[in-house]
Amino acid sequence: MRSLIAAVLLLSSSDLLASCLVEPPQPAVPFKLESCQAISLSSSPSRTRHAGGRAPLHIQGAEEKGVLIAGMPSKPGLLTQLQYYLVAGSAEQVCPTQLPATVSLEIESRCCDVVPAKIGCIAPFPSATIKILEDDT
Repeated sequence: MRSLIAAVLLLSSSDLLASCLVEPPQPAVPFKLESCQAISLSSSPSRTRHAGGRAPLHIQGAEEKGVLIAGMPSKPGLLTQLQYYLVAGSAEQVCPTQLPATVSLEIESRCCDVVPAKIGCIAPFPSATIKILEDDT
């Protein structure tokens, strides 16, 4: 009887294990924007083993459009390697008129640790919002 109760509790809590693990919000950082390009991504028919069966990795037919930005944090002490982010909107709305440019970058939390991944989780890089601070000349 105890093993039956334990099994029921374990199975009922499996939804909790599949729920989103949201990272705490990160403060906006100055970011040296080097590249800014419109992209469109769509889900593939890839499948994965999950809960003893095969499940799609993404919701079929899901599509993401946005702007792929690349650059580096311009705050001392942060990683200085090229980093990529997906920003919602069109290139005309997001990209500054001249590159490189300094922007304020805020990384958004996404809930992508569930199968199939929700819409907004196709991109292999994090989502962010940016605000243009100044144009570098």
